[in-house]
Amino acid sequence: MIIYMEEQNRHDNQPKTGGKNKNSVSIGKKARKTYAKIVAAFYGNPARKLQVIAVSGSNGKSEAVNLINEVLKEAGHKTAMLAAGELEIVNQRQKNNEGIKPSISLYQRFLSAAQKRGAEYVVLEVDHFALKKDYLADIPLWAAVLTNFTSTHPAYSTPEEYATVKSKLLDKSPKYTVLNYDDEWFGYFSQYKPIEKTVLFGRNRNSDIRIDRVKFYKRGTEMQAFVRDKYPIGVATFFTTEASPAAMSAAIAIGDLLNIPPEKVQNGIANLEV
Repeated sequence: MIIYMEEQNRHDNQPKTGGKNKNSVSIGKKARKTYAKIVAAFYGNPARKLQVIAVSGSNGKSEAVNLINEVLKEAGHKTAMLAAGELEIVNQRQKNNEGIKPSISLYQRFLSAAQKRGAEYVVLEVDHFALKKDYLADIPLWAAVLTNFTSTHPAYSTPEEYATVKSKLLDKSPKYTVLNYDDEWFGYFSQYKPIEKTVLFGRNRNSDIRIDRVKFYKRGTEMQAFVRDKYPIGVATFFTTEASPAAMSAAIAIGDLLNIPPEKVQNGIANLEV
């Protein structure tokens, strides 16, 4: 096994403040951030030695994480990825058969293992719960990717509450952000500015990664896109979900940020077998 990753819920959900008034919530957030700093320091602050790409969204998170990871590997980078169903550190992969969920400790432990194995880039799937609980506290981001936003989630009574949680990823001041231009809530998410650049994808004519056409098959998805209207790129994946175009676009966007040749982006996306 690559890394033993038990849950730390009894620690990560502490401290229990008893009440739910504004002061107790504030104290809980401060305590969590302090705890995150302690845990990060214990593991040697591994995120500071890595380029961390965090991926969230309503759908397609795991697809995007896997495809970005494959594109980076195809380009010759040493990588690690942590998704809902599996994890990988420098080409060693294992299934998450125990349903292990994210926590502050898990993220730091995984980043530490990745850094010790020589990884350069780490791609993390980040769900709404991890964002709500600030599990990414004290983890600087090289890039934040938001695949899409459907505006409904059973854990939230209003779209605004759900959007507020998702926006916490973009509010971490990443170097780059990757956003879906086609989303109804794009205007809301676009107010969060990265340190350097935002890459937009979608069918909108002003997208940096402009989706031209998509074909779904029983065993895969093909997509044609234009990168900054300078060159076309045709990609295909074994994934076949409604979120597949967004996931492929996110992988193309990361490839573009790193100046990875189009043929390596194509090969990386095609490499992953479902």
